[in-house]
Amino acid sequence: MKKHPTPVRPFRVDYTLPQSLRLALLYGRYCQHAYHRFQNPRHKIPTFSAIPIEIKSELHQLVSVIYQATRTSIQSCPTFGHLLLSFFSPLPLVNVRHLKVREYEPGFLPRSDFQTQNPPAGGFVRFPRGSDHHTIQIGPAIYYDDDGHPVAYHLPSAIQQHRLELLNLHIELSANRRRESIDPATPFMSIDETCASPQGFLYTHDDLVNGCARLAPAHLIDEGRGLFSPSPVLLESRYRGMRLLDELSETFAIIGAAISVIHPPSFFAGLQALEQLSKPSKSVTPQYIVTDVLSLWTSPHSLFRIYNNYNSGVRREDVTPPLAFDTILSAGTSQINRFVCPNLGHEFYFHPGTLFIGMTRILYHGWTAAGYDPHIVAIASFDEAVMKRTIPDDMHLFSRKWSPAEYSSLSPELGLDRDTDM
Repeated sequence: MKKHPTPVRPFRVDYTLPQSLRLALLYGRYCQHAYHRFQNPRHKIPTFSAIPIEIKSELHQLVSVIYQATRTSIQSCPTFGHLLLSFFSPLPLVNVRHLKVREYEPGFLPRSDFQTQNPPAGGFVRFPRGSDHHTIQIGPAIYYDDDGHPVAYHLPSAIQQHRLELLNLHIELSANRRRESIDPATPFMSIDETCASPQGFLYTHDDLVNGCARLAPAHLIDEGRGLFSPSPVLLESRYRGMRLLDELSETFAIIGAAISVIHPPSFFAGLQALEQLSKPSKSVTPQYIVTDVLSLWTSPHSLFRIYNNYNSGVRREDVTPPLAFDTILSAGTSQINRFVCPNLGHEFYFHPGTLFIGMTRILYHGWTAAGYDPHIVAIASFDEAVMKRTIPDDMHLFSRKWSPAEYSSLSPELGLDRDTDM
């Protein structure tokens, strides 16, 4: 008997979301259409009249760089299978700075494995196993595992310059060292130990205060009782976290749109989780502040971390699902920055506007800035604890195999034909 193909079940695209989060869906759908247009020039993009033309320009540039990555520079990550085996193997757990990691797969690499001091330039710290031992990748690139599935993307110049200038301006106003004598409160606190490498360190700058701002509508505060609450800088008005979130909302929407092309299952899963988070629940408190935060939230991600003047060391993230993609943006004014991923065997110029999107729970990675010019790094993540709380039955979506190079065959699941005029 002839087998009939299993009917394709499109992703759900109708969500009950606050107005700001509808922006995330709108930008993401536009990017999906724009990318499909690259794959199929006959594809007609709806007008998307609600998106200003200048924002469409930014989204189009982002999609264009992703497309270039899939067409111009394809690399392999032959060690990814070994990394997965070691990550999920039943080795004994040990504690490393409050992290539980596998005994033979530490959360951080020792300094001798990746970093030395370079005396000729003051404050210059580089990755010796990068420029001397790894190839420097300049252009857009996509990295695959042995089975041909993407694990990381290098996307230089993905974010436009004027967007970076706005990001820099708002962060500098929020974390201006010269204002500390008047108002010491700032959303940028000491580096979070749960995601800080023992080899990482902060450096000072005359104007820009160092530290990390953690923005999240909900994060786990009591594992035993399963209680969640917004991050502290959003809970207390003196930290001005809500103001910073409001000022960066458009930027977060554009950064978040990248995942709609690179891994649509994560994009829709993130929106579904935020939809659930917006519903009243006794496990999320205080609910009225969560509602206020979500009224400004514009990204499918559930966590943003912004690092000022921080050299990270080489590490693994511990907050995201194992096979989820993190989006890492370089900003600020420092032009002599490097990003390294030893598992890929490549180092990258981490110029402002560059995005690195990869499975950072599995892949070792890190960044450094040469000299002491202000450097800003923003990381957009899917918080694993929040995902397990809101969409426990759909966690598998983050490990779903999806390649933009196969968009034509996978596009029926996106249901792009359902968008007539958005």
